[in-house]
Amino acid sequence: MGGIACHTGRESCFYQRLDLSGSEPTWQAVEPVLKDPADIYSTNSQSPEATETTSKTNTNLAEENHQSLQAEDSILQQLDQVLSARKQADSDSSYVASLYAKGLNKILEKVGEEATESIIAAKDLAHSDAQLDKEAFDAARYEFIYEVADVWFHSLIGLAWFDIESDAILNELGRRFGLSGIDEKASR
Repeated sequence: MGGIACHTGRESCFYQRLDLSGSEPTWQAVEPVLKDPADIYSTNSQSPEATETTSKTNTNLAEENHQSLQAEDSILQQLDQVLSARKQADSDSSYVASLYAKGLNKILEKVGEEATESIIAAKDLAHSDAQLDKEAFDAARYEFIYEVADVWFHSLIGLAWFDIESDAILNELGRRFGLSGIDEKASR
């Protein structure tokens, strides 16, 4: 989208992917650093040697802070924080900020669009056959996961519009856990 939005000097704060292939899940950076955070946050009055040292220090601190956030907060909590911050950002600074600038109708339009794309992806997955073509099945499965993630993400933007954090949704799901769907619906 053409800019740096993350304190780590990347286009987005969502520059890592959770790798589940090993015995322990690990975060892998998948987006390049566009600009060293030290260049963004440091002053120009330092000597080149001090700037290089500060650059390395600031980069390390940014990474440590980001990893600390990950250790303390769930992905949903991290998203809550980012989405809340984007409400105050310039509309040209990020995709989310541009959606906020366009208003609630645009956000809801995106939720609907992504829901429709999820339905299509689910139907494509349902029609793929892992026995006949595992690669096509895996691609269809990934596409469905990708589209559902888009629905969740845009729904979280809608929640943040109203200052509702993801924990409210998780608490509601927790309240329903163990209840019969029929009983829960009847209690409304």
